[in-house]
This record gives sequence, C-alpha cells and structure tokens, in this order.
Amino acid sequence: MTKKDKEILIEEILNFCSSPKKAKQIAEHFGMNQNTIRAHFIYPMVKAGTLKRVEGVTLYIKTN
Repeated sequence: MTKKDKEILIEEILNFCSSPKKAKQIAEHFGMNQNTIRAHFIYPMVKAGTLKRVEGVTLYIKTN
C-alpha cells in the first residue's frame, strides 16, 4: 500500500465513521482483517485525534 493509498483509506474511514461504528464494521466495510485495520488505522487515528472512542463501548466516531 502506497502512502497515497493509505491517505485515501484514512479519509474513507473518517467518512464512514461519521456515525459511530465498531471496528468489526469498519473492517468488513473495507474488506480488511479487523486486527490489521485496528493496528494500522484505528488506533493511530485515535492517537492523532481524528477518531475518538465512544465512552463505555467499542465504537469509533470521527471527531469534529
């Protein structure tokens, strides 16, 4: 995956997460392994502040 492909996928994940989604839903939507998408995309995006984890549940949503 090139850097450009990764940037595009990050934007697509953000658009998909405009409403709360589980990691499993994100992985299935993009046809990827759940552990891979969490490790390479979701967790880094949460750390960067572009996604946030919804309190008390394992749902992720785009930050404003």
